[in-house]
This record gives sequence, structure tokens and C-alpha cells, in this order.
Amino acid sequence: MKAGPLGLVCIAALQEGYYKAFDVKEGDKMYQPPEKRVSIW
Repeated sequence: MKAGPLGLVCIAALQEGYYKAFDVKEGDKMYQPPEKRVSIW
């Protein structure tokens, strides 16, 4: 199975750096609450 560009964006939206890099805030379509985000390091 191959992940398309949308799949990569969805995965990125679960990482804290995405919110800082793209200034995503609560109410934005790609916003996920902190308890649903992943922590890699």
C-alpha cells in the first residue's frame, strides 16, 4: 500500500513541530488536541 501526499500531511499533523512550523491553532481544519498528538523524542 502506498501513502499519497494527503496521508503524509495527516501524519505530520500529529506531530508538535507541525503546529509550530505552520502556526496551526485550535479551530483550524488540521488541528488535533495535544492528547491525540504523538511524541517521537
